[in-house]
Amino acid sequence: MRNAQMLYGNYEPNPNSLYENMVRETPIGSVDGVNKIFTLSFTPVVNSDEIYINGQLRYPTLAYLLSGNIITFVSAPWNGSLILAKYVKKT
Repeated sequence: MRNAQMLYGNYEPNPNSLYENMVRETPIGSVDGVNKIFTLSFTPVVNSDEIYINGQLRYPTLAYLLSGNIITFVSAPWNGSLILAKYVKKT
């Protein structure tokens, strides 16, 4: 479990349910080059989130902030960008 602790802080995932709680989705929000706020379907486990824009991994605090299930980007994604969120949902 040491690697899981490195990835997820104090959270120790149950190996049997980890994949059941994995979410891969396109966040809800307008990708119009102006909007910076997007919504996830679930609240991620702390430090389990990976956010991609057009296939490029973005880094927390440098490119976006996550509060509950709300993503706020530092700069609005370009019009028509593809946004993908991968995370472990809280149960």
